[in-house]
Amino acid sequence: MIIDGFKKLSVASIILLILFLTFSVVQLILAFLELEKYRRIEKPFCLGLLTAFVAVTLPNHPMLYIATFLGMVGDILVILPKKRFFIIGAIAFFNGFILYALEGILILLGGNISPIALTAIIATYVVMNVVLIFVLGKRLAPNKGEMVGIGLYLSPLFTLIPLMAYLTANTKGVMYLSLIGVIFFLASDLTITFTKYIKKFKRYDFYIMSTYLIGQLLIVMGYVLTYMVN
Repeated sequence: MIIDGFKKLSVASIILLILFLTFSVVQLILAFLELEKYRRIEKPFCLGLLTAFVAVTLPNHPMLYIATFLGMVGDILVILPKKRFFIIGAIAFFNGFILYALEGILILLGGNISPIALTAIIATYVVMNVVLIFVLGKRLAPNKGEMVGIGLYLSPLFTLIPLMAYLTANTKGVMYLSLIGVIFFLASDLTITFTKYIKKFKRYDFYIMSTYLIGQLLIVMGYVLTYMVN
């Protein structure tokens, strides 16, 4: 089934996927060598290329490539020095997770959603972001804000795991790739939490980035190949 899905990818999609993999390998080499300055400069290109891959491959599924685009935005913001950028970056990742979940729900619904349900989802989405950005961003002290940021990283992932497991059991696609991807993503975020608040260890960015990039790729490929084979 995976091979059948790959066979349906266009030449442009394959080129973009290869470019993503190439930039990801470069990112991991820079992380392993602890060349932090160059790693930070190169990092956003990975998710930027993954976004282009999804947009070219599944142009009719904007929630997926907006989710990967928000991942790129988060990558940029969390490496900036000011604490408020870290919080905004966490909000970007959080919204990406929400969009991954909504795309999964659309698969369960067969791609059909009523106007009332769509309006309710959009309204909830807008209200959620207003609360996160304007209330939390202004009222929390930097340290507490960081903890909220970590919480925003982690909480949707624990929700995505059962959703992806349910999709794996109830679809004919390869959503188990997305399930494995969420677990890798969770491992990356737990490593971030450990190194940020407990103890740093040698080459920790290499382990964070390797699990993060594998996670993002597998989440995306679960969706892409599911749509390709159905």
